[in-house]
Amino acid sequence: ITPQALGGLGDTMLSTLINSQLATSLNIGQTAAAAFVLLAMALVVLSTAGVNLAGAQDHSGQAEKKHGSSRLAFAGTAIRRLNEFAIPYRARHWAATLYHAQRDTNWSTILGAVFLTLVMIYLLAPGLIVIVISFSAGEFIEFPPRDISLRWYYSFFADPSWIGALWNSFQFGLIVAAVSTVVGTLAAFGLSRCAPRLRSGLTMAILTPITFPIIVVGVAVYLGLARFGLVGTNTGIILGQTIGAIGYVVVVVLATLSGFDRRLEQAAMSMRAGPVQTFMRVTLPLIRSGIIGGALFAFLASFDEVIITSFVSGYSIPTLPLKMLENLKQQIDPTIAAVGSLLTLLPVVWLIALYFTLWRGRSKLQAATAIAT
Repeated sequence: ITPQALGGLGDTMLSTLINSQLATSLNIGQTAAAAFVLLAMALVVLSTAGVNLAGAQDHSGQAEKKHGSSRLAFAGTAIRRLNEFAIPYRARHWAATLYHAQRDTNWSTILGAVFLTLVMIYLLAPGLIVIVISFSAGEFIEFPPRDISLRWYYSFFADPSWIGALWNSFQFGLIVAAVSTVVGTLAAFGLSRCAPRLRSGLTMAILTPITFPIIVVGVAVYLGLARFGLVGTNTGIILGQTIGAIGYVVVVVLATLSGFDRRLEQAAMSMRAGPVQTFMRVTLPLIRSGIIGGALFAFLASFDEVIITSFVSGYSIPTLPLKMLENLKQQIDPTIAAVGSLLTLLPVVWLIALYFTLWRGRSKLQAATAIAT
């Protein structure tokens, strides 16, 4: 989306080419070939970096030594060897600078604070600029605005096309969040009880929609749904968005289950509680914060999704991101800035709610673990 919105004719990227080919010529063969090339490049980068998508660790030193060469690429091995050769030099350097630690710490603190400030400005400045532009009273986007007005917010809420797109996104977000939460929670619950090797492979498979290039996932979803006649339907959009949203739920719920004490379940079963009763009365209340957090991330992923939705809906069912993209191509006015400012505030509200939910859930989990021990 960013290259398409900001780039020119000389800045065409492979993902932009795939999008244009699928939207205009419908050359399925060429589109699939380009998507495969992009997928292969992503796999090479991930394998070279030695990324483990599952996040599982083998605690057996012998197994790590035996299978390490198969999991790490040549670049990772070379960096490790260089670090081993540099250990004596680093030891001498540490001894030489031992008595200058306080002075170095002061300088490092100052440089770290400056660097952190620059990074925060770089990350927050675009959102703040969009919010300021949304209050412009002019006909076109200008920064800084000459006059302050709520004109474009009124224009947004008075335009049926914008409200319809907002309602579609809200509906899809709720449905996708509900489906993804149920499926992702059950998947995470099963993965937490699998053998490490099986869990690693299954987790990698579940997380591929959010780790692989989204344009490749969009092409795959489009070709798959087209065979069943679901392109241009609400069901197709929900299925396409759910594929990626499940991964966020699995990640959050798995992280919550990693700190869960299974002795609580064993204590409940020892008092003749069945599996369903144990899950509903013991496990579910303790991992509720992770489930709610996963649902929030799934809703945001669906609400903000544009690539897969553009392929599946074909712009026949407009969502809010698709409406914004269409207006960027046809007409640019501060209404887009007003919508962008509203979308900027939405994740902030969700994150505040998520923080308090996780804080309460962590307190309950620690209290229950203390009682069990």
